[in-house]
Amino acid sequence: MENTNMKPRVLVVDDEETIRNLLKGRLTREGYDVRECANGEEASRELKTGAEVGVVVTDLKMPGKDGLTLMREAR
Repeated sequence: MENTNMKPRVLVVDDEETIRNLLKGRLTREGYDVRECANGEEASRELKTGAEVGVVVTDLKMPGKDGLTLMREAR
């Protein structure tokens, strides 16, 4: 039987470590399983692992692959 009380996994993507840490801390306290990535390329690799991700929180402007490109891939 599936546990419907489980909160989704959240993928936090930001090139600023301070922002990632802030979001991860808050979301973890709220009970979410948080994965973090420092850039779009790293996030793409994480998404390709097949691990279920319920929500992606991403910075839009990052060096390399930006957040909009990442979101198109995630869909």
